[in-house]
Amino acid sequence: MTTLSKPLLVAARPLRRVRILAVLLLVAWLTFCILVSASSDVSVDVVADNATDTEELQTPPLDLRFEVPFNATQDLDIEYLVETQDLRVKRVLSAAAALSSVAPLQACPADGTSCSMREEQYEAAGLPSVQPSDRLVRADGVTVSIKSFEEVIDGPIGSVVVLPLFKASTDGDEHGDANVLSGFARIEIFHPTSLEFEPASSERKADIQEWKAVVAKREQEELERKIAAANDVAAREQEEQERRIAEENAKLERETRERLEKEELERLTMTPHDRISEKRAKGVEFRYEAEFPRNGPIGINWDLHTTHKTVVSYLEPKLRAFSLGIIAANDQLIQLNDVNTTAMGPHEVVAEYVNMAPPRTLVFLCAATAKKPSVVVDDASTPRIIQNWTLAFVEPQVLRGWHVRLHLVNWSAMPELDESSGHSSEMRLAQANSFLACLPLSPTAKSSRNDAMRVMHVVYRGECSFMDKADAVRQANGTAMLVLNNVKGEGRFPPGVPLTGNVPIPVTMISKLDGGIVLSVMERQEPIVKMFVEDPSELPVLDADPTPLTNQELAAARNVKVAGRNMTFWYINTSASSAATEEFLVLPALFGAKIPSMPYRIVAAYPQETACHHMGLGIQATRAVVLVKRGKCSFGAKMKAVQQVGGAGMLLWNSDESLIPLMTEKKEIAGLRIWGATISSSNGTRIQEILEANKNMPSLVNIAMGAQT
Repeated sequence: MTTLSKPLLVAARPLRRVRILAVLLLVAWLTFCILVSASSDVSVDVVADNATDTEELQTPPLDLRFEVPFNATQDLDIEYLVETQDLRVKRVLSAAAALSSVAPLQACPADGTSCSMREEQYEAAGLPSVQPSDRLVRADGVTVSIKSFEEVIDGPIGSVVVLPLFKASTDGDEHGDANVLSGFARIEIFHPTSLEFEPASSERKADIQEWKAVVAKREQEELERKIAAANDVAAREQEEQERRIAEENAKLERETRERLEKEELERLTMTPHDRISEKRAKGVEFRYEAEFPRNGPIGINWDLHTTHKTVVSYLEPKLRAFSLGIIAANDQLIQLNDVNTTAMGPHEVVAEYVNMAPPRTLVFLCAATAKKPSVVVDDASTPRIIQNWTLAFVEPQVLRGWHVRLHLVNWSAMPELDESSGHSSEMRLAQANSFLACLPLSPTAKSSRNDAMRVMHVVYRGECSFMDKADAVRQANGTAMLVLNNVKGEGRFPPGVPLTGNVPIPVTMISKLDGGIVLSVMERQEPIVKMFVEDPSELPVLDADPTPLTNQELAAARNVKVAGRNMTFWYINTSASSAATEEFLVLPALFGAKIPSMPYRIVAAYPQETACHHMGLGIQATRAVVLVKRGKCSFGAKMKAVQQVGGAGMLLWNSDESLIPLMTEKKEIAGLRIWGATISSSNGTRIQEILEANKNMPSLVNIAMGAQT
């Protein structure tokens, strides 16, 4: 190296300078590229930021309104800002601050950890606090107006505006007095339909008073006119109803008369021979002629055991009468030519027949048969399918708990029963306006308690068939029919009642005695009943041979608190002409039959008040309770006398206020099948006084089952 020449060194220096310049140019170019790249990144960031700002501007503003109870804003100082045209909170006074202040909320940690502490602060804070600069916007959901009162009242009809109310407060701080929010006024602009004025001067008062009198008179006249018109309408409706009923009755009578006349005409008209067999099959009454033009035997044998009329006994075969094929046994000869033979016996008819010259015309009467072949009757060969039912009384109190045996005829409908209870729906008893129900019935009067309740019509037996009665009840919209028997014994439909028919309501019957009690109550009160299939164990039956009480039962029967029973006494209040009831405590006797819960007529023993012998009792006591005074004979003798006159029970009227247990000798118990009970002196006196005042009116008693309550 050291041996290099100088020219070579000089030539090498320019070459090195060129290399340095190239390096510098390369560095400059790289720097420029870096700067350009950085500038592009900044532009991209700026564009992205601008895009984000644009998106935020396009997002709708959040609803930041919040509600605060009015009680917590009573001490807010409100001001009106003209620039923004709104109401702002200027100051929050101490009372409001105490009600609405909350702890300041802390920011979330900067390290990005959970903000659970901040959420707990929100939950504890409750409502946001009202702070200065907050804008008052609404009150109860209605926008608060900033208009003046003058501007509001100039608003359109129907507009409603809410204005804030303030009260001036001199308790302000260094900022001066405050306008404290005290409430709001709701102003509605409307056109009224009418205005009221009041006169102030005496002259105007007199005029207005006279005008009001005229108006009141006109209104009264209009009211009276409407009432009269309504009464006229009701009267016309009643008159029209009566007219229709009269027309229906007249039509029914006319149709009945025409039918009877037709039947009578047909009965009196001679029946052609070709229709005789038809009428015999129908069982109707008819007449026919048989002519014998010449002498000789005709083959008719008369019933010689019948002397007051002439009846065919039998016909001789192959003779003329038999050959006609129209004459039958039991036909009555009522005319022989022009001779009336209705009351003539066989011997007289034969004598007349022999003395007459031919031709001879015999007129026969075929009587109507009692049984029609088209109807099945109740006889020994036909099984009875008529069922026994029970009529249970729900109201009134004197009948409550009474179960009566019903006889339901099978050509009527079965009662509709509730599946769960097995009972029918409750019905009210209503007496038909035509008690026999042989003519069309008027609609039943509405109930004072329940118009929708079904109605069981009560009718009396007689005058027409049960089928006719049932049809009349059905046409009067009755849901059931109760027939009161008119003969002694049970209420049973008689043998021979048709077992076929088509009546869509239940048709039942009760006995005459039970019917009498029901009618007594129906005249004053409305009984409520229901029906169910008879359970023999629930029917009240008098003991045939009462079982003597055991020693334990005797001890309990002496105790009034244990064995005492409530008795309902029902009677007619003569002063009010209405039914009344009273409750008394009685003690059943220690002998005799058990007391069933059912209503009885009650009568006082007369003329012998102590009833020591049945000959001393001149009363109608059939199935009645007899009030008997204590004394002169044993309790057993009194009960035996009551039983002998048909009584069902004896109520002993004690001489003091105690309820004495009724006992008697063993020999007097034999044959006693009625019950007895004792009542205190004052209560017995009360019953005696009512019976004395109501001699011609019914009075009933019903002793409840079980001990007193």
